[in-house]
Amino acid sequence: MYYTQKVTPEKINQEDRDRNLYEQIVADYLRYGSVDKVVREREYPVSYVEIHRIISKWGIVKATGRSNTKMSEILSFLSYMAHVGLPLESLYKEMPPSFQPSLETLYRILHCVKEEVIRRVGTAVVITPFQNPGLVLVANDISTPRIELGKPYGSLSLPMGFSSKYDSPNQSILRVCQQEVFTRQTIKGNFPYSVLSEEPEPLMKIDIADVRVCVYSLELPRNLGNTRNFWSYKLTGYKFVSVDDLAGRNQNLNLRAGIKEIAMGYQNFLRGEVSYQPQISILNQELLNYSAAFTGGLNLYP
Repeated sequence: MYYTQKVTPEKINQEDRDRNLYEQIVADYLRYGSVDKVVREREYPVSYVEIHRIISKWGIVKATGRSNTKMSEILSFLSYMAHVGLPLESLYKEMPPSFQPSLETLYRILHCVKEEVIRRVGTAVVITPFQNPGLVLVANDISTPRIELGKPYGSLSLPMGFSSKYDSPNQSILRVCQQEVFTRQTIKGNFPYSVLSEEPEPLMKIDIADVRVCVYSLELPRNLGNTRNFWSYKLTGYKFVSVDDLAGRNQNLNLRAGIKEIAMGYQNFLRGEVSYQPQISILNQELLNYSAAFTGGLNLYP
């Protein structure tokens, strides 16, 4: 004789309430980037440890990087600084209170670029529609305002972010896709894991500031090719753009640092030309020129 537990309406309602709570906690984690920030911003009827447990149970690859400082903020600041040629401290004093990177961090990055030292690792994902490798998914970065204009919408970007040196390639790709592509599905607990390859290999590596970014390609299945499938707290206005336009054919695109070089590397990849040597980004070349002009060879970060 088999015993079947009676399922009451009260039990069903409690399970629904628990799931709704868990989904809200996961959503806040993906919005704020750390459990500490979630606890500061929200009051939940669960403990700090329990929030960590829920996030892990949901299969979330936790954020990493400079104490959760956004890569977009750092690259936006450095790109604008090199472009306008302002002293670092002068520009830093104009930043709003919400700007996260410290002055010490920015000086350290500039010193590392000058000394060709890599301190962090990152991941970028070139996402293409089913059987259409000439189109690449991009979106506007809204995780930080445009420094030069104070507008809420930033540069056109690939999905990318900080990684951990202990990550497997799939963990790094999964983190980026959870945070910047399939956030809605991640919150609901139905992330499309079938899009991940078994043993992905980077198509190129590029040094952007003091971050070595591994670039991977990901082809979507036919049923996920519609841009309505993509949503996140960090990017908006998803669209597929010709890789030729990203590589420089369209000069009117406002691209995040490193995107043009990644597009050119992806073009080489499509031609079967793969380089295993890390490429130096245009931003790093500009920062070297900036460093020479503003420091006169002095040690930036003693």
